[in-house]
Amino acid sequence: MKNNCKLLIYSLCTFFLFPFQVRSQTTHFTPEDGLGQSTVYSLLEDEFGTLWISTANGVSRYDGSGFNTVPLVNAPFGKVNAAQGDLFNDGLGHIWIGGLPGLYRSPVFNAGFESMNNISSNLKKENTVILCANKSHIWLLSKTKAILEVDVNQKSEKLWDLDRFLEGTEYVIRAGVDTDYLCVSTSKNVYIFSRKTQKLISKTHLQSNNPEQLFHAEKGTWIITFLKAKPQFISAPANQTTANTYREILNNPNIYHLYKSKSQLFAATHHIGIVQYNWTKTGIEKKKLEEFRTESGKSEFRITAMCMDRNLQLWIGTDGDGLYKLPMHSTVLQTAGKLNSHSPEIRSQFIKSFLQDKYNRIWVATTYGGIHWYDENFNIINNQLTLLNKWKNASVSALYKDNKGRIWIGAEDGIYSTNDDATELSRHPVSSNFSGASFFVSNFTTSGNGRFFCATSQGVMEYDSISGTWDCVLSPGVNVLMVFADKYNRIFESNYWTELLVYPEKFKKNSRNYLQGMFMSLNSRNVMFDFKRNRYVVSTESGLKILDKDLRLVQEIGIAEGLTNLFTYGTLMDKNGNYWVSTNQGIHCIFPDKKQALHFGIMDGAQSAEFNSGAFFQTRKGEMLFGGISGFNYFYPEAVLARAQTNKLKLLSAWFYSRNRKEKIAYNGKKLELDPNFSELEITFTLGDFRNPGGMDYYYKLNENSWIHLGNKTRIQLSSLASGSYSLIVRCVDQNGRIADEKILLQFAIATSFYKTGWFLFLVVLIAGLLVFAITRYLYKQRMRIAIAEANKIKEINSLRLNISRELHDNLGASLSRVSLLTHRLKEMPQNTDVNATVASISKIAAEMNGQVRNIVWSIDNNYDNLESLRFYMRQYASTFLEENQIDYTIDFSENNGDWIIGPDVRQVLYSVLKETLNNTVKYSKTKKAEIVFQVTDNGNFVLRICDFGVGFDVQQEKPMSNGLRNIKGRLEELGYHVRIYSSAGNGCEVYVEGNLKLPLK
Repeated sequence: MKNNCKLLIYSLCTFFLFPFQVRSQTTHFTPEDGLGQSTVYSLLEDEFGTLWISTANGVSRYDGSGFNTVPLVNAPFGKVNAAQGDLFNDGLGHIWIGGLPGLYRSPVFNAGFESMNNISSNLKKENTVILCANKSHIWLLSKTKAILEVDVNQKSEKLWDLDRFLEGTEYVIRAGVDTDYLCVSTSKNVYIFSRKTQKLISKTHLQSNNPEQLFHAEKGTWIITFLKAKPQFISAPANQTTANTYREILNNPNIYHLYKSKSQLFAATHHIGIVQYNWTKTGIEKKKLEEFRTESGKSEFRITAMCMDRNLQLWIGTDGDGLYKLPMHSTVLQTAGKLNSHSPEIRSQFIKSFLQDKYNRIWVATTYGGIHWYDENFNIINNQLTLLNKWKNASVSALYKDNKGRIWIGAEDGIYSTNDDATELSRHPVSSNFSGASFFVSNFTTSGNGRFFCATSQGVMEYDSISGTWDCVLSPGVNVLMVFADKYNRIFESNYWTELLVYPEKFKKNSRNYLQGMFMSLNSRNVMFDFKRNRYVVSTESGLKILDKDLRLVQEIGIAEGLTNLFTYGTLMDKNGNYWVSTNQGIHCIFPDKKQALHFGIMDGAQSAEFNSGAFFQTRKGEMLFGGISGFNYFYPEAVLARAQTNKLKLLSAWFYSRNRKEKIAYNGKKLELDPNFSELEITFTLGDFRNPGGMDYYYKLNENSWIHLGNKTRIQLSSLASGSYSLIVRCVDQNGRIADEKILLQFAIATSFYKTGWFLFLVVLIAGLLVFAITRYLYKQRMRIAIAEANKIKEINSLRLNISRELHDNLGASLSRVSLLTHRLKEMPQNTDVNATVASISKIAAEMNGQVRNIVWSIDNNYDNLESLRFYMRQYASTFLEENQIDYTIDFSENNGDWIIGPDVRQVLYSVLKETLNNTVKYSKTKKAEIVFQVTDNGNFVLRICDFGVGFDVQQEKPMSNGLRNIKGRLEELGYHVRIYSSAGNGCEVYVEGNLKLPLK
């Protein structure tokens, strides 16, 4: 119920957004009209404009006049001529189709299918389906879980065995292919394989069962349609851009069948009709809705196939209701300056030739319609001529007026001549050896010396004015397409052997002694001599070939020079030297000196996309006539160009947006200089005085970047552009794919912000360099300081070692010498001598040596590198030394919250200060009391104060320190400590040391 409501709402929205445009020209074809069967499977237009329709009862061909059903063979079980699956054109002149009896192909020209079941042993001989095709390859359903790929040109094959990929009950329903991938759909899943490796790329579960169509969107991407669900997007590599392009399709639950032409997309919808979109590579835009109903008025019907032919008619195949033709344009266009349409009396005729008589009447030769006459304003005047009945239903292929004023007529039963009044009619016999043979005339020509030739299906003939007969003089029995005589009396002959032969003025009858033979890749249809440039222009089936007067190929005009189709029929030159060429895709105006071209097609009023050989003519006033398969066009080339050249792109407005302002730009054609604070540039343009502005496609690009498609929008918004110079180029393309105009619409430059300029970048680099230099120099100095500190530390260690060795040598050496002397004296003393004094001296010296050794060990042992050890050792020494010398003392060693690492040099120098100061106190101060204070704060700052209360001295006059204390003072100052001595006569002495222990204990 919920899904049905969505369908109803979407249908109503589509109805109001796209009002129905009922087309009265819609044509319905059924089996009563010759269609094989009312169920249509697929549609295909071949290179000659014939429509092929596969039905449930064989293949039907439609050539514009009626249907011709081409039978297959009788199928088993009584199902006759059943054709199904895709039709395939191999490009080699064959149409392929699969059917219940197997695989078949038919020549394009001579319709008649032959069995191709022997093309492969893997081919499924019954119920054969062509799943998809690509150039010379077809993919056939071989088994329910296998696909057969066949190269019909090389007769090679490749079997795709999908059994290991498909789930248990799955079987192949549909397939699609592009250059790199094969997409296979079952009733449940979609599989994408690499064509090169046959490896599985992706597997996607279908959102609904039984897909209706597998539509190829872009490379590696497909859209799956269903009868009762929204279309589903499938992609081999992730492709969100393509998914966004088709968003409107994917969100429409009514759509169940898609068809993409060159520039449009058509979607078949439930109950509504066919939605037409403008299709581009960057997006699709809704254009209109064509109401489409079956002939019986049934609302329930299913579209099975769509095809756009070269005349822009949309063919629609249905399931059970036959075939419909829906014209997508109007062929009757009378606006001045366009290609004026042919007269309605001969719109259904093939136009073969034109001429203008002395009364300025236009003679028009047609196939199976005889000759029609018009006045110079193209009003029909058939009833004024007495030959109307004679030529009413005849097939006339060529008209010509010779230099004697006679009008020559090439007809299906011979060659005739008449006067301007058409009051005398004479039939001229041809050579007797051609009697009974198929005969028709392609064209007439007259050489400069009065010789008169015509090209026929039996060779080149020359008129004998004496006998009044035509005799074959060149290429007997050869189908000659065209003969042309130039101002040098040379004869050009083009034949079906794709040769272009040039004979001299005096050639030998029926000889092959030509001046020059050129093998063209395809047939030549016309030769025109360009008097302005003194060269030949040859119209061929592979473009225009330009020959110089010496018959050398000097230029080729093809797709690159502006032709949209290479099959050229006839060329005329206007008074400005421009070439007007009829092709299989409309009329082109070639600007040979500029190597550019304009294209005029069906939307410009062309009678159809296809024209005919020989059907081109220029009147005395310069008006050009080109005939084709549905009538002829007439126009003045200057008027058409003047109209086309008024369609110029024009800049309407340009607005500049920055961060803090909006400003309209006055553009005078010079380059604009925009502020670096640019945030957005908005440009609006128009195509001035264009006949159909709503049907145009616009593109733009900046400098040499890729083109960006705008659709029919005429506003461009540019943002996020880097600084630099830009040229905004806009291109306008009409519905025929012709470039209506292309120009540089705006030139501007975005200034560079100061922080992006060269000098600013140089300054930044300079500052950065200076910073790097400063940091590098700082780090270098730091490393040097560390190196110097390490060197000093090594020096201190060496000094400490030197001091220790000196102490060992001086003190211990002297003490040991004293012990040795006392021991020697003790040996020499008499036995009864009292030795106690000597032994006491030895004992004292040994005790001194023991203390000295302990001092040395303490100073170098790292276990004592801490504050607590220093306090203990200083307290022990001070108390022992002062007690021995009978001096009262007070010691204040305050505690702190942490311990500290103290290097051996610091310990040694502080201990030495204490020791040396106390020695001086005992020796010189005559004090009875001493005070020692050693205080350390939490941050490592310390104060060492040693005071006595003795005689004192004058610091300014006497040397206050011994040599030892002076050396210690110098060492303290090297460590960054401050030493001061306070003393005066009678007031004792104070030694004050302060500093920082620096390194906390971890």
